[in-house]
Amino acid sequence: MLVRASENQLLTYTKLADISGKELIENLKKEIDLTKSTDDSIRQLMLLDKFQSLDNIGSEIVKVQSAINSESKGVPKSLLETSTKVTQGKNLKFSPIFNADKLLGNTDADGNFTPTTINGYAFKYGTEFADNIYSKYFPYKKPGFDAIVREVLKHMANGDAITNSMSRLNETTSEISNDIRSYFYSNQDTNLFLGNPDEEARRLFIDVEGKNLSLASILQALSSQPWYSKNQFLNKLTFNINTNGTVSRINFEASTAANFDERSIYDGFAYLLSKNVPLGEFNGIQYTSRTLAQDLVTAAFLEGGNQGAKQYLRYVPVAYLKTLGFGEYLGNINFDFVDTFDGNLDGNGQVIYSMPSAFTRQYIQNNPEIVKTVDLSDTGSKTIPDKFKLLPKSLEANFVEITDPATGEITKTQTHFLSVDDEYLALEDGCCVTFS
Repeated sequence: MLVRASENQLLTYTKLADISGKELIENLKKEIDLTKSTDDSIRQLMLLDKFQSLDNIGSEIVKVQSAINSESKGVPKSLLETSTKVTQGKNLKFSPIFNADKLLGNTDADGNFTPTTINGYAFKYGTEFADNIYSKYFPYKKPGFDAIVREVLKHMANGDAITNSMSRLNETTSEISNDIRSYFYSNQDTNLFLGNPDEEARRLFIDVEGKNLSLASILQALSSQPWYSKNQFLNKLTFNINTNGTVSRINFEASTAANFDERSIYDGFAYLLSKNVPLGEFNGIQYTSRTLAQDLVTAAFLEGGNQGAKQYLRYVPVAYLKTLGFGEYLGNINFDFVDTFDGNLDGNGQVIYSMPSAFTRQYIQNNPEIVKTVDLSDTGSKTIPDKFKLLPKSLEANFVEITDPATGEITKTQTHFLSVDDEYLALEDGCCVTFS
């Protein structure tokens, strides 16, 4: 007979299904009294522990295979993947797999690498060569970029697992890189906007009845006018307007015949910037065609500056951005961990775990699901609290190993960021609350 699981049973099963082998072993050790358990129970625990050990060895072998497969796989398709593979190859000498670095070649006392195998020649004259050519034009080799990626990974719940997988590491690094770009675009030094970036974002994206019209709502209000429909850029825009406090977005809907009318779309945006035709008052601001275009530019960059299928950023004239000094601003970014990302280093130049950078705090605020999550019951509260102390039974599982900035030794400290998940709230909204 099949019995339908209750809501709580279903949630418990879901959480257990995602548990790691290490966590499973620790949970079993807590529940099994080794002085009273049967031989069979202890044998199962030992077998699981052995499987976990072999699984770790398997992960190391996979990393070695990934580092040496340039001959069969070719040079990676992206610069980020190429950079990661070069780092993997150079780190083979630190692999727990004995003589793993000899699978590529020999490295002398001065660090000079000489290939001695087919895989080694493919690595040096294919992957590493490509990386050396392009790395100076991109930030992936900058110490500050590397430090910020490592800091974010250290605060992620599954950061170690991501580090052990090249594909997952590349994917996560790419996501962090996109957010770094957004972080730069929201800086006042871009000259894209005046005032506080958060206030600008609220003005452009949030509809508040009787108080503020988002840019999407303003464009929708103007869309009925004849001049609007004649503009080949504006008539490609669609709007997703929300009045519940969430973001109202502007989407660009390119037609299948975009290649034939591409020039007219560029001209449509350029016309808005070049003219100063009065359009009326919105939010207490006298809008003209030029201020409308300027707001469209600001909105595009505050939303991340991405050029996806539904973004219009590529139609913004480069000459306009140049007059703002936007390119000069980006060119002067040095990717220093302290100066650029407001990070903190100890006397040995190591990232201080307990003092995360401004970028990492913002990244986790925007992606609360990436950090360790505890149940509401672990806080001893029935509602999401303003602050809390974990119950003793939950505290033990929420420690991480870090380098002590004072002694330089490996020590354990409490997880810096935690998300509190209310089971019933999560079922309805899929949300959680992050604490530092």
